[in-house]
Amino acid sequence: MMRRAITLAAALLLAPPVLAQAPAEPTTAIDPAQLAKAEVTATAMLPAGSMEKMVGPLFDQIGKQMSSSMFDIPITTIARIGGLDRDAAAALGEGTLSEVMTIIDPAFDQRMSAMMTALGREMGPLMAQFEPDMRTAMARAFALKYSAAELDDINAFLATPTGARFGAGFMALAADPEYLKAMEVMMPRMMQAMPAVMEKVMASAKDIAPMRSYDDLTAAEKQRIANLLGGARSKAE
Repeated sequence: MMRRAITLAAALLLAPPVLAQAPAEPTTAIDPAQLAKAEVTATAMLPAGSMEKMVGPLFDQIGKQMSSSMFDIPITTIARIGGLDRDAAAALGEGTLSEVMTIIDPAFDQRMSAMMTALGREMGPLMAQFEPDMRTAMARAFALKYSAAELDDINAFLATPTGARFGAGFMALAADPEYLKAMEVMMPRMMQAMPAVMEKVMASAKDIAPMRSYDDLTAAEKQRIANLLGGARSKAE
């Protein structure tokens, strides 16, 4: 459970940077002169070394705050997000995931903090590898979003001392304690709202034929799944 929680946290925190990676094939042709202006903008907004500097402190802060937000959510709420109906979830009681984990692992908070800090140490160098692609993707996005004149204005500002400080620190806002504190406060409220959201999400698919079980599959379909899993029928079953 802890490993899944940390993996989920990493995915959520790093999803925007990862999704910002440059596509393998450019989706839209961009005028080279326009792109050159946008590259200046992207370099100012994501200077070399930004990701490694940001990711470590980000996970360190998250590790310190996670137990007081994500894990202090009632089990009933988590169960309802997972699809359990309201009455069945209510029968579970009002205990929190943190309370359960602390019984199982008295050093839960300390362990979580240490693991998140270690994750930050490992993810920093990893994300640094993606930084050039992220910068390229940002440049293309800026070139498509802003006109040449607008990019000139933006770059003129970024060339000033104030602009340079703003640009270099913009991405690092994700690791700022004030921003993280707001996220910490927001998380329980978001989780409380998620059961109602998920009910609407599930209702949107109510008229779609239900997913088949493994027993509903034909022999050929079962064999096809087995082949996809490496040829072993037992892996599919």
